[in-house]
Amino acid sequence: MFVTMFHGVLDLATGALSYCNAGHNPPYLLRAGGCSERLQATGIPFGIDPDMDYPAGEIMLAPGDRLLLFSDGITDACNPAGEAYGNARLEAALETVRERSADEIVSHILADNARFVADAQQFDDITCLALRYRP
Repeated sequence: MFVTMFHGVLDLATGALSYCNAGHNPPYLLRAGGCSERLQATGIPFGIDPDMDYPAGEIMLAPGDRLLLFSDGITDACNPAGEAYGNARLEAALETVRERSADEIVSHILADNARFVADAQQFDDITCLALRYRP
């Protein structure tokens, strides 16, 4: 048994984000200037290696940057034909709302995912969280 996890601490005054990603889906960082990046894992999922060290990563957020964290239930969700939503669809959906509020980003991602899945049965949790950095 194993579990993935993302834990972050954001300094609201400076924009410094310290994080540990134990094998969880890499969050998307949408820079206010238009580029995007992903916060890669800093370690493997918990429960695989009891001696594993989990180093922290750090990144600086600039005013207007947005961060999307999500569970694999978003990208692994399948439509009635068995096709997965996947990262490419998530990235395309994010591009259409990259300048919107955190609430609007989450609402759009969940709605786009639900449209894709249609009436196929859900088999995993579907979770996402967004933030917009405003010092």
